[in-house]
Parts: sequence; C-alpha cells; structure tokens
Amino acid sequence: MPKYEAAFSHLPLNQALLKLKERYNWQYSFDDRLLSQFNTSLTGTFTSKEALMDALLKDLPLTYELNNDVLILYRLTPKPIPW
Repeated sequence: MPKYEAAFSHLPLNQALLKLKERYNWQYSFDDRLLSQFNTSLTGTFTSKEALMDALLKDLPLTYELNNDVLILYRLTPKPIPW
C-alpha cells in the first residue's frame, strides 16, 4: 500500500501542492492566486492521495475532485438555503 508523507508548517497551499507534485509526480489544476491566500500546516503519513488531500483542505473553503488522475481544486460554493 502506498504511503504519502506531508510535513508543512505555515506554507502557502499552492507551494505545499508543488512540493507534493515534485515528490509524488501528482498532476493538479488550480488557481494559483486563490490557493496562495491559504497557509497550511500538516504533518503525517497517509495511505492514499485522497486522505492526504482531505487533511490538507480540512477547514478551508476549498474542495477537489479527481479526474483522470488529475486533482482539480476549486472554491466551495455555498449551497442555497431552501425557504
């Protein structure tokens, strides 16, 4: 089972993703300016790409989807309140 490690401390999210790309050859699609607004701190070993991404984006107004092995990151849009 693959293991993915992360060790970031107060690093802009776009830079954290670039480090993961260099280490694991992951492919991304994201708005660099948007992600640079968020700092992230994360240390741990994860059993899947999705587990690492879930931990990385926890408490941020962002989400991702995996499409043909490309992680697509985008801002969460608030759901309308039904009246």
